[in-house]
Amino acid sequence: MNIMIIIHSLRGGGAEKVAADLITRMSAKHRVCAVLVENKDNHDYPIPAEIPVYYLRRHEDIYRRGNGTRDYLTAYYKDMSDQIWTIKQREHIDCALSFLEQGNYLNILSKGKERVLISIRNHMSVKEMYRRTGDGFIMKGHMSYQRKADKIICVSEDVMEDQYRNFHMPKRKLAVIRNYTDAQEIQKKAEEPLDDEAFMAFRSSHRFLFVNSGRLTVQKGQKHILKAFAAVHEQYPDTGLLILGDGDLQASLNKAAALLGIEKDVCFAGRKQNPHAYMKRCDAFVLASLYEGFSNVLLEANALTLPVISSDCAGVRELYDAERTGRITTVRETDYALLVPCMDIIGDTLTGMTEKEKYLYQAMIRMYEDDDLRRKYAENSRILQEKYSPEVILPLWEAVCEGRAVHE
Repeated sequence: MNIMIIIHSLRGGGAEKVAADLITRMSAKHRVCAVLVENKDNHDYPIPAEIPVYYLRRHEDIYRRGNGTRDYLTAYYKDMSDQIWTIKQREHIDCALSFLEQGNYLNILSKGKERVLISIRNHMSVKEMYRRTGDGFIMKGHMSYQRKADKIICVSEDVMEDQYRNFHMPKRKLAVIRNYTDAQEIQKKAEEPLDDEAFMAFRSSHRFLFVNSGRLTVQKGQKHILKAFAAVHEQYPDTGLLILGDGDLQASLNKAAALLGIEKDVCFAGRKQNPHAYMKRCDAFVLASLYEGFSNVLLEANALTLPVISSDCAGVRELYDAERTGRITTVRETDYALLVPCMDIIGDTLTGMTEKEKYLYQAMIRMYEDDDLRRKYAENSRILQEKYSPEVILPLWEAVCEGRAVHE
């Protein structure tokens, strides 16, 4: 089978990592090519050199001949989709799989006789709610263009339910394929030497380190973590906080840490080629996202047997709360993690903690104090490593590409 995978780039976050891994793994059985919308070849996630990679060309002189933003976007997407259509014909593509809004839109615009699959990686109705924060662009016409796909692959049951209830996508077109992680590969990377004297000095000066990893954006909620951690650190001065990643809020978060008086106890380490070597040297992982699809970084924390505290965003309960017993309103202890209410934008201030941030603070205190709880989560994480392994999840991708039913 000839398979094309379309995404904006192989730099950055979870969707890019999944796409790169699928390109590599599926090439063992199928002829795979990749289409990258951004003309960049400095990938964070490498793929085998023998796999054909097409970079789309931008023709700004053509796009700017119109009379405004609408004309520019119309010309841009027509040009990009025409380029993809040509590549599909040249490569005799049987199935085209795309990721994220831009890739999905272009995949459908360039649809021919091939099977078109689009992958929804986020809880889109919540993402739309927070659109005005500058944290992402939602395609206009989201509902209408998606219906033209042969299959809409959702990264979690929560995301699938959102697509059905809020965007009225036909159930027959929806399927769930969750993220996976190669625990052995992550553990191998985590053992690599770490040549970072500044971080190692920070680590040695704190008995207990919380860690968060992700883009520094409103979506990821790092400011909520800073506020909760300030209260934790006041009670337990031997605690520290490591934040991995970069993004638009870098300066704002640095300023917040200073205003909270914790700048010496928070390490903003930036984006790392091997974040797992840093995470391995920490004691507990904290996620405070306002919305997600099905968090890759939580699976990575599980692979490193890191105890987890997570906000109740899409996909988290089906990962950590088997009973799915309803929305989290306080601190909930499950077999795999401590769950807290999902943060929200109104808490984005430094003047006192919101009720939800207080629950995050309580969970962090609990994780710090309870050695038995941390041991339990470290042991139970091995169950999740097996459940979300490539051996379990990859056959689902192969099935949907081949037009077979997806059965977990």
